[in-house]
Amino acid sequence: MPTYQTKLARWNNDLANKQGSNESTKVQIFTL
Repeated sequence: MPTYQTKLARWNNDLANKQGSNESTKVQIFTL
């Protein structure tokens, strides 16, 4: 069963793929 962090990482990666140039901002938000 995936951990919360794993799920968040996958979801964040999916957002990054969809958002493109907004990737770095979302990564910073979710890694804080």
